Amino acid sequence: MTYADKIENLFEIINDLNIGMLVSENGGELRSRPMKAFTDKDTNTIWFLTHTRSAKVLEISQDQDVNLSFACPKENNYVSVSGKASLSRDAEKIDDMWSDKMAVWFDCEKNDPAVAAICVSPTTAEYWKGEDSGLKRMWEITKAKVTDTKPDLGDNETVCLAG
Repeated sequence: MTYADKIENLFEIINDLNIGMLVSENGGELRSRPMKAFTDKDTNTIWFLTHTRSAKVLEISQDQDVNLSFACPKENNYVSVSGKASLSRDAEKIDDMWSDKMAVWFDCEKNDPAVAAICVSPTTAEYWKGEDSGLKRMWEITKAKVTDTKPDLGDNETVCLAG
C-alpha cells in the first residue's frame, strides 16, 4: 500500500465517522470531548469549530499536543491521531464548516468573535479499517483457527504525517 493510499484511507475513515473525541491535557489530566471533524486533505489537517470561552481553548494554548480518536465498532473502523492543535479565526475556514446545526449549537452567528476553529496538524495516525461483513469476519476467524494462522480482518496502518 502506498503512502498516498494510507492517507486516502485515513481521511476516508475520519470523514465517514465525522465525530471524534478531541483529547487535550487539563492540569495534568487528559480530557476528551466529542467534536465534529472537518478534514482538509489538501493540507492533511483536521478542523473543528469551537467556542473561544471553552476549556479546550485554554488547554490547547498551554499544551498543543492533542489526540483525536474515532470509532465505529459496527463497521470495525477506528482511528487514533496524534498532533498539534492551534486556534484560528480564519473566517473562510469557519464559513466552510458553518451550518444551520452549528448555528443552533453555538446560538450565535458565524462571524461572532466567540466562534473560532481548532486546526489539528497530525504528526502520526493509526487506523484500523475492518471487514464490515459479520459473515466474512466469522469466516476469517474460523479459517484462522483451523489453519493456525492469523485472520485477515482488515487493514491496520500507521501513517507519519509530520515533516
